[in-house]
Amino acid sequence: MLNKKKPQVDSVDTIIGADTVFEGKITSKTSLRVEGTLDGEVHLEGDLTVGTDGRVTHDVQARNVTLAGHLSGNLTVSEKLHILSSGHFEGKARIGALIIEDGAVFDGESQMNKEKTQQNQSDETKEAQPKKQKA
Repeated sequence: MLNKKKPQVDSVDTIIGADTVFEGKITSKTSLRVEGTLDGEVHLEGDLTVGTDGRVTHDVQARNVTLAGHLSGNLTVSEKLHILSSGHFEGKARIGALIIEDGAVFDGESQMNKEKTQQNQSDETKEAQPKKQKA
């Protein structure tokens, strides 16, 4: 009997290399790294990383997105969008949290996911409260 491993959402099992152009739709339970060009829909349960020379065009859904290259289209990120200093985003973004480094470009609209933002604030409040010690 074959031992089927459950996909690890935190692992990157798909890489689109620097000299690769992909057109179409990608759906994955894990994460994706793009160093080349991807023109199409992306639906990930894991994270999307777009390298410095990477280009993604179209609609993207992912848990987290780290952008060092170029992404244009509609973006839905359940947790965090992190645009590095070399990153460039154009389009509409619906996100849980946003980090934009100096030098990065964000050209478009953003909308925070209210449920995720409220959950993050609640978690931060719990962490900030002093912990009770047992006597």
